[in-house]
Amino acid sequence: MNRPISDPILYVHQSKRYIWIVTRNPDGDDLYEDRDLIASTLAGNDKAFERLMRRYLPLVIGFYYGKCGPEEAEDLVQEVFLSAYRSLGNLKNRDRIGPWLLATARSRLYDNYRRRRSEKALLQRDPETNGSGPREVASSDPSPAEAAEEKRLLSHIVESIGAMSDKYRPVLYLRLREELSLSEIAELLDLKESTVRMRFSRGLTKLRKTLKRKGVAFLEEE
Repeated sequence: MNRPISDPILYVHQSKRYIWIVTRNPDGDDLYEDRDLIASTLAGNDKAFERLMRRYLPLVIGFYYGKCGPEEAEDLVQEVFLSAYRSLGNLKNRDRIGPWLLATARSRLYDNYRRRRSEKALLQRDPETNGSGPREVASSDPSPAEAAEEKRLLSHIVESIGAMSDKYRPVLYLRLREELSLSEIAELLDLKESTVRMRFSRGLTKLRKTLKRKGVAFLEEE
């Protein structure tokens, strides 16, 4: 028996781990065109939307990489795909779902920034918090020196990529973290491969310079 078309929304929402579980593409996903998967989804085929999620999840994650914390990014990623599922029928150009998803991701990020400002203002006005907001409690168990150094380096990298513009950030994430080829990235972004190559090269140069100023050596040229 087929599930009701509303089930994918409930399924995604029930488990925060679901979004990350579907990152691995099973064999056969690449055999389907985006427009065919969209049409199939609108016809009630839940599996078709799961294939779209698997295809474009790294792109959306890359957009948020370094812009917010992991849990916050996870929530935003879910919001993007829930919104996409609900408004898929309004997509005019079904061959350009990548840019459409990025526009949705950008809108959700701005909404999140506005929520942050509102929450911060409320905390500052609340006499019980003394304007300080919630405090984080440090762990009583110190990490090994190696783990601490690795965490420090990763923090610099994430922060540096997160500070970059939308033009470079997703490309760097998809290439360095997801290890996608330039042609695969170009397909996701609906751009020429030469454009993606240029963005990656310039973004990587910017990243190296930023990290060098922080005393971090990263993918140094030989």
